[in-house]
Amino acid sequence: MFGRFSVPQLPRNRSQHRKTNTVPTPLIDKPVASEPLRVTLLRTVPLALIVGSVVTLAAVGVPSSSRAWWVWAARVVAALWFTFGGHWVELVFLRSVQPGMIQQGSSSAARFAARVAVWLPGGAVLGVGAMVSYTAILGLGSSGGLVFPSGHDLFRSAWIGAVGFVLIECVVHTVFTALGRPSAWRAKDGRAG
Repeated sequence: MFGRFSVPQLPRNRSQHRKTNTVPTPLIDKPVASEPLRVTLLRTVPLALIVGSVVTLAAVGVPSSSRAWWVWAARVVAALWFTFGGHWVELVFLRSVQPGMIQQGSSSAARFAARVAVWLPGGAVLGVGAMVSYTAILGLGSSGGLVFPSGHDLFRSAWIGAVGFVLIECVVHTVFTALGRPSAWRAKDGRAG
């Protein structure tokens, strides 16, 4: 054993090496959070439909006019930015940042700080994307043309998206921990994530 990681064994002869083609590095070459796109869509799209529907029901009740259905569609697409897009933001951390931090032996607090450092700009991008989509869909529904948000609205949605996304991710990871799944608070092996 070398620290917490075992040293990979090299093949004994060249024919074995040609068959494997690479020497695996523990925790680095292993696929991280990989799932088929179909599975991701089956999880994130219904969640966006539920969130968009609940927000619409709370705000205007059951859509009864054409305008109300456009509002519902805009809210579903805005929620999809955070459900589907949030999945990809988390993968950026898991595939790009975390392996290097694990290899360097970073503390769980440092890994969490890095995770938040990825979530903040990711949430800002998702917030802007949600605002642009929401405004464009409402413009199509009312005037038949594309309408884009003002610079002030984009700036505000970036801040709300960044802070809101971090809060949402903290709640989601708390639920994952309660369910015994890997999360920002607990990795697959029980260590802090």
